[in-house]
Amino acid sequence: MPGTFGELFEEFVSDCSTSAREQSDKLSEKAAEDLRYIENNFATACKQLGRIESLKEDEVLLYYWRATGPSGLYSRDAVAEIKKTILDLNSEDRIRWIKEFSGGIARAFQFVERIESSPDPWVCHLRSLNHMALSWPFLLRADHYGMQPADLSRLTNLLENITFRSLLRGGRADIEPRLNKVLEMLRGPETVGTFIETVKNHITNDDWWSSWADAEMLYWLNGPMCQDRVYHYLLWRYELHLANPNHPLPHRVTFQDLIKYKCIEHIAPQPPANGNPLASGYGKYKNRDNPDLGIVSGGWLNCIGNLTLISLSHNSSIGNKPFSGKILSYGINNVLNQQKEIAEFVSDKTKPCWDIDAIKRRKTKIVNAAKEIWDIQKIH
Repeated sequence: MPGTFGELFEEFVSDCSTSAREQSDKLSEKAAEDLRYIENNFATACKQLGRIESLKEDEVLLYYWRATGPSGLYSRDAVAEIKKTILDLNSEDRIRWIKEFSGGIARAFQFVERIESSPDPWVCHLRSLNHMALSWPFLLRADHYGMQPADLSRLTNLLENITFRSLLRGGRADIEPRLNKVLEMLRGPETVGTFIETVKNHITNDDWWSSWADAEMLYWLNGPMCQDRVYHYLLWRYELHLANPNHPLPHRVTFQDLIKYKCIEHIAPQPPANGNPLASGYGKYKNRDNPDLGIVSGGWLNCIGNLTLISLSHNSSIGNKPFSGKILSYGINNVLNQQKEIAEFVSDKTKPCWDIDAIKRRKTKIVNAAKEIWDIQKIH
């Protein structure tokens, strides 16, 4: 077994053998049984590795230790901390602890596989955010303490909400200290609801959590979008919001395809890099007298109101076309409702122009949808 995970297994076997000999001159039948139990648990974990795609064995070990160890989310060197924990125990307690831990890590690997393949909508949304590092300790801890299957959706719903808020504002504040304070609340199936309500209350009312409150979320939603993964995901959730109940699921265009090909369209296109003139049908890009009224000078180019999901083939076909051509293509054989509705935001349908007013109207609708989608009070 490579890496620190294999190193830990060898350490466990050595510790158990030493502890057993401290209790008798030769390995007793009970000690041999304990060793077989530990080996079987590590064999189970290794077998799961072939089925797990998103994590390496050392990552599972780290997240499980953050979930159950004394340092919580602050743990950085799981093996060193585990070894220290073992050294502080007497021989009998050491074997008991190692047995419990090996059983726990085996179940953790099985749980990771279940999460990776889960069809639960909230689990799928959380995976799509591609930032599971924040969630794994909470999920593994809840599973460790016997979380019921029905609670998985509730917990992942909350974790998706928190992760979205955290990614939206970027690395300008650290949410780990806040989350570490509430991690230990998950101590059994009956604590999941209390945990959810506590986190909701903190985000809504506690100034220490204000960086992830609604006001902060709305601030970043109303500004330029600079986090690729976040606005892909935001626009995907907006599409689902528009589609329900007017569109049959699943979509013919999947979220993973859109992410793979980075298919985001600037409705008012980015200025041509070769210096060619901009196509017709778009508002003024730069306004010297009043910069806020320019699509570029006012910071509206990368506003969420000017961005839409698009398929790779569609994106390639329209390029830097005049807006009159773009708007026609948005309504032809298109499965994405967010493109079909773009015409609704244009003032003059006879001479369509995509200007700041259109961008503002679309941004307002998307932000209002986001307020509803990520309304933390809806989580129960």
